[in-house]
Amino acid sequence: MSFLREKEILQALALSDESEDESEPGDSDDETFTLPTFYLDKPDDQRKSASTTVPDSHPTEQDLQMPSTSTVNMLIASMVTAAGQKPNNTSQPMKYKNVQWKKGSLSVSADEISFLGSEKLPDNILALSSPLQFFKYFFSDNLLEKICEESCRYSVQKTPEKPIILSPNELQKFIGVSVLMSIVHLPNVRSYWKETIGSSIVKETMPVNVFETIRRYLHFNDSLLAVPAGEPGHGRLYKLRPVIDSLNEKFRSIPLEESLSVDEQLCPTKGRSYLKQFLPMKPRKWGYKLFVLSGVSGFAYNVEIYTGQENREDCRPAGEPDLGASANVVVRLCRIVPCDVHHKIYFDNYYTTLPLMVFMKNRGIYCLGTLRRNRVPGLKLQSESDMKKNPRGTCEECVAKVDSVDVSAVAWKDNKVVTLMSTFVGSEPTKKVKRFDRKERKTIQVDCPKIVIVYNLHMGGVDLLDSIMARYRIIMRTKKWYIKLFYHFLDVTIVNAWILHRRVAAQLGIQNTMTLAAFREDLALSLCQVGLSITPKRGRPSFEVEGDLVKKRKKSSAAVYPPQPVRQDRLEHWPIHKDTRQRCKFPSCKGKTLIFCEKCDVTLCITNKKNCFKDFHLK
Repeated sequence: MSFLREKEILQALALSDESEDESEPGDSDDETFTLPTFYLDKPDDQRKSASTTVPDSHPTEQDLQMPSTSTVNMLIASMVTAAGQKPNNTSQPMKYKNVQWKKGSLSVSADEISFLGSEKLPDNILALSSPLQFFKYFFSDNLLEKICEESCRYSVQKTPEKPIILSPNELQKFIGVSVLMSIVHLPNVRSYWKETIGSSIVKETMPVNVFETIRRYLHFNDSLLAVPAGEPGHGRLYKLRPVIDSLNEKFRSIPLEESLSVDEQLCPTKGRSYLKQFLPMKPRKWGYKLFVLSGVSGFAYNVEIYTGQENREDCRPAGEPDLGASANVVVRLCRIVPCDVHHKIYFDNYYTTLPLMVFMKNRGIYCLGTLRRNRVPGLKLQSESDMKKNPRGTCEECVAKVDSVDVSAVAWKDNKVVTLMSTFVGSEPTKKVKRFDRKERKTIQVDCPKIVIVYNLHMGGVDLLDSIMARYRIIMRTKKWYIKLFYHFLDVTIVNAWILHRRVAAQLGIQNTMTLAAFREDLALSLCQVGLSITPKRGRPSFEVEGDLVKKRKKSSAAVYPPQPVRQDRLEHWPIHKDTRQRCKFPSCKGKTLIFCEKCDVTLCITNKKNCFKDFHLK
């Protein structure tokens, strides 16, 4: 609303006996402003006149009697609504002014901030053993069926004369081939089916035309039901929403670690999209920006794709304050974090604000992050220009109490001046750290405050996730933004499954020697060759047969064994006779036999006393 329109309203509400006396009933040259109905319904002693004549010359401020703010707001809202516009109800971000900072040190007892939750995994997670089972825990059968259903519907919409029929088993094989391509890189997709440099496993899994047909019609939501842009309820991530919600729900089901970190992530792309962002500090600058809540291990518990719509007031739950665009990211990601369990959240200076620290502390969640000083005025710290003149290792701290919450701000000079803010740790006690002095050309010892040590120890969860994903990434080119993000979520799911696999092994006391490359290879072979869905057995898994097979693999003359899900899928394991006898490959069996499994390609004996063929495929 323009300033002239607001001034016209104020003039209409002004009480001026002189103007009323001067106005004549038959005067039609003057403009007349009629008040809304709700204002006319008030008693005479509580309202102004129903119509007030506005003279051509605008009166001065001394001639006007200013109405109450609530009355003006009600009039503005009614006039905007009558004009067909929505009133601006956007609340202002929460701010704290006149905070009294003073020199001091934050001291919090260990019992006060001790973690009250549990990081132990439940029995249904401990029952998982193979890479396929860990992957299928996150990427469930319901999600596979949803993707198959929407892909078939999309093919009918695009080519009704020649629709496709996609089954969950074929979709699993498509994902398996995609994961295999992330391990072995060739110039293009069709190269994997070449006779010279192609992969035999890929060629045996599905023809190249079937693979490209699935990739062409891969879809996740009904496009005909999407709300058009500009209308209420429109979502920019509608095409990928089922995948995001399903995977995030599974990620959140894993018990949270005590220390969590929030940071941005980039899905690199060269395609054109309104979602593409530029992040100058990332190795790859252009791509889709995501916000991730991760543990110290690199496990992603919650992922949010940046679209520009997340900070709208209608998307914010009732009772959740507006802390600013950057701080609201932390609040949204931490909705899954339980209150009063004393989790610790770490983030960088993009997110750190004083209202965020206070809000999270009132929920029983402690925070620590680097700080931009212009966001918190009045800090009792030296300016950065003065701090640069001090020797390396100089530290200053000030504290304040905001809404009964103790907050500490620490400035420390290393190569540069860094400022941090926390609600549970301060500068004391300091610790000696090694730094290289360029002037003296030697390693020296400098004082480092505790807050810096704690921050460096727990902040790198999202960066660790990025480094793990960058080793083996699905890099198939596509012009569709939601397909590119789908590949990204596949990589996040596989890394989460691998980290969970290591976490289960550590809790059960099992020595885990499977690397990420071996995990992805086992998963890809299982997805390509498995015939039936695997239902985990109740209780803890039996590692006797699998452990003995691993020992046999270490021998130079040992045969190549199929992955456990393929070995136990009970599909097309036909016994075939060989011309020569070979040693039975079942552990602890020393017999020789002519029978081998056609699918697994291992020799297994069948006699009247024992059946190694049956035991190999069941145990």
